[in-house]
Amino acid sequence: MDVIKNMIAILGLGLVLTACQGGRDGGKAGTTTEASVFAESVEAQPVISGPQVAMVGYAAQFDLMQSASVTIVGAIWNFGDSASIESSMGPINHTYNRPGTYTITAEITDASESKTMLTRTVKVLPIQDGLECVTGLAIISPAQAETALPVSTTVNIPSCLATTVTSIQWNFGDGSNLVSGQTAQHTYTVPGTYTISVDLFTGGSDQKWVTLTTTVVVKDPVVVPVPTPAPSATPEATPAPSATPEATPAPSATPEATPAPSATPEATPAPSATPEATPAPSATPEATPAPTPNPTPTPNPLACPLIGGTRDHLGNSYTQTESCGMGGTRKVTYRQRITERCDFMGGEILWNVISTIQEVQDRGACTGEYCRLDDGSQLASGEMRTVVIGEVKTPLTCSFGEQGYENIFTQIADMSCKDGILTSMNSRQGDIKSQGQCPTYSFVKTNEWTACSADCGGQQSLISECRSNTGVLVSADYCAGQQAQVENRVCDGNPEAVRRTEQVVTQEDGSCSAKCPKNQIGVVVNQRDITTTKMYACINHQVQLESENVNKGAWQTEKYCRDFVAHRCSQDSLSNSKAQARYQWMVKCQDQVPVIKEFLTNFSNLNKTPKGSKLTINNGGKSKQQMYPTFMNRATSPETPWIAPTNPSASCAVPATAYIAAVCVSSCATPEQQILTEIEKKNDLKYVSFIEAFTQKYKRVATMASSDSMSEKRVMRTKVQQWVTELIDTNQEIIDFKMKSGRSLRLTPNHPVVAADGSLKLAADFEVGESLVELGGKLDEIVSAERINYFGKVYNLFVQSAEIHKNIVITNGYLNGTAYFQNQGAENMNRKIFKNNLTAGIFK
Repeated sequence: MDVIKNMIAILGLGLVLTACQGGRDGGKAGTTTEASVFAESVEAQPVISGPQVAMVGYAAQFDLMQSASVTIVGAIWNFGDSASIESSMGPINHTYNRPGTYTITAEITDASESKTMLTRTVKVLPIQDGLECVTGLAIISPAQAETALPVSTTVNIPSCLATTVTSIQWNFGDGSNLVSGQTAQHTYTVPGTYTISVDLFTGGSDQKWVTLTTTVVVKDPVVVPVPTPAPSATPEATPAPSATPEATPAPSATPEATPAPSATPEATPAPSATPEATPAPSATPEATPAPTPNPTPTPNPLACPLIGGTRDHLGNSYTQTESCGMGGTRKVTYRQRITERCDFMGGEILWNVISTIQEVQDRGACTGEYCRLDDGSQLASGEMRTVVIGEVKTPLTCSFGEQGYENIFTQIADMSCKDGILTSMNSRQGDIKSQGQCPTYSFVKTNEWTACSADCGGQQSLISECRSNTGVLVSADYCAGQQAQVENRVCDGNPEAVRRTEQVVTQEDGSCSAKCPKNQIGVVVNQRDITTTKMYACINHQVQLESENVNKGAWQTEKYCRDFVAHRCSQDSLSNSKAQARYQWMVKCQDQVPVIKEFLTNFSNLNKTPKGSKLTINNGGKSKQQMYPTFMNRATSPETPWIAPTNPSASCAVPATAYIAAVCVSSCATPEQQILTEIEKKNDLKYVSFIEAFTQKYKRVATMASSDSMSEKRVMRTKVQQWVTELIDTNQEIIDFKMKSGRSLRLTPNHPVVAADGSLKLAADFEVGESLVELGGKLDEIVSAERINYFGKVYNLFVQSAEIHKNIVITNGYLNGTAYFQNQGAENMNRKIFKNNLTAGIFK
């Protein structure tokens, strides 16, 4: 726990020899001895102290742990949950309302007005009854440690979690293996700051429930050099003189070296009283210097007498605020009990710390406790309150002896709280909670009726039943004295008895009502049988017509029907003004001529045709070319055109055999002219004849890729909306262009062609000497332009686009327009439509 870690002082002393101090013969010259001393007290910096884990709805207490070097004069707290900021020197309580992990900040101000931001995190758990003491979870460990010496750690498990926590795993933050158990030891080998974490598991689950963390600073031992004793000044061969001169005995009057005198005195002369040959030794010999005494070695405070012996001693004490009871707190004073063992280490016999246990010195009284009532409210310790604890049911006496009906009253009791324990007393009945009611009975209508009195149009009565107010069916005796409501109605007793079928067959003349198939235009002349079947039944209590089915037989005669597409009608060629006049004549005569009425009804808006063509038969007199209907007369074989009036005031007399055969539009090229087309199933572009393209209904043609330049050789594939041809073979006027390159092009006079200046002109407007434009922009000069008669059909097409460049196709290699420019795009004629214009002679 952070607070504990910053308060514990770790004291110790170790002696490690790094060089041999000598054997039995004593130390040698140059030998050094080093001592490793670890004796450091941790001076904590200001930190936020408090629990790492809290619970929703329960107050957690936080405080500021000051240091001796910093004096805090103010603090502003922010608990990270949008609660109001508070100013307090601590301790301060805070209650979280939602689970989660929150960052707590405290901006402190010291005596010098300097501000420092402190932070810590707290994990808030959801409410779980009986586990309110989670705030007491904490790691107890030293703040500092020394390499090569074990560190003891303990996780404090409050009593309410004793049976809940089923597994504990330690991670010492240096890559070592995980360690299990409430208490663990670990030895660090490398200095540094390490995060110690402990994971708590509950209920046998392998999912972490809570993780606690703390840090430890690991240092190498501090090496203190020990002085080496000075060598003796006297060599080993010369004994050291006595330190006190007086202790030296005086020399003998007769030296030991002088032999004893012989028996004949004459032979040996008598010695001198003071022999001069042997001088007396000096009392203090100057030739031999006094030796330096050896220093007294410093005793190692960790030295111990006997390997394997143990001893205990107490470390510093500290106080921690812990949860108790329900929402209460108490001050608990702890002290370390350190156990050491006498071990041989580093060449010496030293005390070695083998365990550190936190002992409770004093557990203060629990204050601020409360009890939680069933409704979630709190009852302070010593408080009493009357609360609802349940309900009491009293049975009712009902008229027919029905059971299970009762009045419900509340059950109340006086609840008191003492030392976090809730006590109930004086249980009694309170106010009525639910007023019971015996069942009532009445006649209720059903959905059932009595039998009918006739097959169709008889009478029947609605049936009623006696039921309780809860819908239970009972005997009619329960409704005695009540009158059931009578309801009668007309009914159908046996409706199938009056059912019958009538059938009538009639003939329909096709000349007046037959129609071409959908998406075709024309007339069908035939007759068919129409069978009408009528079914009569009993409806609304009367015999009435139930259904009528008309079955039309198949037509048995010839059809004059064509696909509803635009055709070129050279046999009935009209200008826009004449086409509009014919439309006005048809509107006037539609009520008198059925075929006209039918056409204007079914094709009043030609904006959509089977192939998506954009057509109109009434442009209101606008200049754009419009579609117009043309008539055929089936009186002859083969049929011949019947030219309808172009004067709105003309007579409405129309031959009975005349019918509207098609709508007409301009078209241009003769059938042998080649158009660049995409061939089906090959995706290749190829020149094919118009008649082949029309017959095969090719879906795409090559068009200009853009209108930026006529010199662009790229083409794009554009979808064909409709191929157009003549309704019938007829005489045509064709312009046959012969070109300088030797090629030719045959078109109707009103066909749009790209000119050398980038504009579109009608084929009839080109003169000899002018040029047509080939794909890629090359100009080909016109050598001759002969007008010839041609009997047969001519062809053109519409594409599915109104963009100018997509309506420029390649016919016989030359750029020319689709039918778009003869109709809705006619406004683009004689306008320069390309940005990069060409002039005659620019290409060779």
